Amino acid sequence: MDVHNIELLVDLKLECGENPIYVEDENAIYFIDSGNFGIYRYDLFQQTCSKPLKDSITTSLTIHESNGLIFGTPQGLGYYDLEKGEYKMVDTGIELVNLNDAIADPAGRIFVGQESYSDDNPEKLGVLFRINLDGTVDIVEEGLSISNGMGFSPDKSIFYLVDSIPRCIYAYDYEINSGAIKNKRLLRKFDKNDGLPDGMTVDSEGFLWVALWFGSAIVRLDPDGNIIDKLKLPFSQPTSLTFGGKERSKIFLTSAGTYWPTTLAPANHDHTMTRGGALWRIDTDIQGLPEYKSAITIN
Repeated sequence: MDVHNIELLVDLKLECGENPIYVEDENAIYFIDSGNFGIYRYDLFQQTCSKPLKDSITTSLTIHESNGLIFGTPQGLGYYDLEKGEYKMVDTGIELVNLNDAIADPAGRIFVGQESYSDDNPEKLGVLFRINLDGTVDIVEEGLSISNGMGFSPDKSIFYLVDSIPRCIYAYDYEINSGAIKNKRLLRKFDKNDGLPDGMTVDSEGFLWVALWFGSAIVRLDPDGNIIDKLKLPFSQPTSLTFGGKERSKIFLTSAGTYWPTTLAPANHDHTMTRGGALWRIDTDIQGLPEYKSAITIN
């Protein structure tokens, strides 16, 4: 793996840092502490961290083209205006609860997962929503446990989706005009000792980068799902990652700082390595893809 440096940027002792996104105009990384209050902002130039949104619980995050952020809450979708410093709820017409990772697609729609799994409720009741440009919502995938990381191939023809509990990454044909995903196939199923695939991103060469919760690592997969390289980390619960920086050659990685005892952890998992809850930077020789921006209607 073409990695030069792994650096701890800020240790916030987050319960579950998640969903980092790079806002190029600001040269800043936004991220959340999933299920807790607020949105965080790390300024790459000033090397400072702030919390512009403090009073709303956040569960997912995407950029909106109007210089704002769309974020999941336990009650649905919220919109945060970066210029005014104000937020409001977005009317989608249906109840959206237990939202997890989200991503804007190349046309400006939003794909966002609904989490259903717990050790006490292992049924696959989770779904994947597509929020269309006019604000209407469609269910585009069902039977998921924890819908997690997503990404698109550089040519915009393939959509990738992580379902963490069965340790699977799926690939679908993606139609940019309609937002449809179809022809689901298994790209990779990880072993239990690998940990759980969580957040992911795609680089400019079409390779997938996946954070392995309980695996103390991130891996790089080729478009056929083969592990090309693996980077071990000094903590056990990396959660999500994105490319950023002016050349988009730096990986920004979030992590969880709380250990949840579960039968899903590998037998050799060392929970003393849980120390996380931080934002990390990894320098590489590989360029990432730009973040797509949402263009959904904000009422």
